Amino acid sequence: MAIYVPSIAAPYLLKEIDKRLVIGKLADNITDDVPDIEWQGSAITFPTYTRVAVASVVEVKGSVTANEISGDSTSATINHVAAAVKWHQDTLRTSGRVLANMGLKDLADAMALKLDADLTTTAYENATLKSATAAADAITQTEVENALALFGDKQNADEFLGILINSKLFSSFLGMDAFTSESKTYTTSGAGIVTGQIVGFYRGIPVRLTDNANRPTVSGTAECKTIVLKKGGLAYALKKAIEFVEQYNNTTFYTTVTADTYAAQKVVDTSKVAVIAKTIV
Repeated sequence: MAIYVPSIAAPYLLKEIDKRLVIGKLADNITDDVPDIEWQGSAITFPTYTRVAVASVVEVKGSVTANEISGDSTSATINHVAAAVKWHQDTLRTSGRVLANMGLKDLADAMALKLDADLTTTAYENATLKSATAAADAITQTEVENALALFGDKQNADEFLGILINSKLFSSFLGMDAFTSESKTYTTSGAGIVTGQIVGFYRGIPVRLTDNANRPTVSGTAECKTIVLKKGGLAYALKKAIEFVEQYNNTTFYTTVTADTYAAQKVVDTSKVAVIAKTIV
């Protein structure tokens, strides 16, 4: 007998995935702005925009020059993302509905982690603004400032979505005056208290904690990669409906539940994404 109703379980699963995203909550979800994703390996087009208008003084009976919008776009490969769990009927008899609910949450966790990981990897592989640190698992105030300087005069706090750090760097931030000192005019009280993955604010920019795919091994050594993200820098698209399949095998007495979707990610504005790491490539 079926445990789930797919028409109910699939949208529920999609909502649970969304609740668990970290960087996915910050990136632009352009799913509704592009054609529905259908298959793996094909490419999807992400619209991009470069400011072209130039304001000038118009003389008497003069005119203004119109600069043409390029209509440029960038493409990203569509990936098939799936997760599955299974249980024996004897396990279900003893655990009942609790097990079924845990199975759904487990699928949501796995899918969200993978989607977030792909966004993180996309960000640091495609960023053109990069700043180096001296250590693999530590960061200094000067190194954070060097990264922010890459944005030139566009350092308005409300333009930033966050500085995403691995938990290995948490203690480094706690040691920064610009993060914790109450004598600074640009610090915020409560730094170090984690709420909703935010550990505090650096010059008004939220510092967000995540250990997902941001400490890869480079030349045999794990090193943290910090992402500084502004609004409109990173985007992704998902298939509009998640696939949900429950299948019972009457010879093994196992029920397998599979969830899958299609996704694509892209840095759509390289002026709005920076990476801080020891190894810069």
